[in-house]
Parts: sequence; structure tokens; C-alpha cells
Amino acid sequence: MCRRIAEWPRSSGAGHGVRAGRLPGHHRDPFDRILTAQAQTEGMTILTRDKWIPTDDVQIMSV
Repeated sequence: MCRRIAEWPRSSGAGHGVRAGRLPGHHRDPFDRILTAQAQTEGMTILTRDKWIPTDDVQIMSV
């Protein structure tokens, strides 16, 4: 169950950038990297069909 839906655009801070830079190399899309980093940092769920995002330590809801 999704607890909250993020409002966009969300601001990205230095912590998000650092975490995004430490993600595995399979994230070639910078938007995927920052989205994943934000979700990890803020405990959010990502709705996605992407095959790589679920391999990270982040909650997902497949669509």
C-alpha cells in the first residue's frame, strides 16, 4: 500500500546527489539515479516498470 504520493517537482539536496553517485553502474539515466536516491533517503515508494530500479534497496510498486 502506498502511504503517500510525492509532489513534483521535488528539490534535490547534496545528500541526494552523493547517494545517487554511489548507486551501481546499471543506472545510466541520471533521472533514475536521483529518483532512486530520493526514495532511499526519504523512505518513499517508486512506481515503475524499470527492470533495474527494483535491484536497489528501495520500495517499489510495479505498474
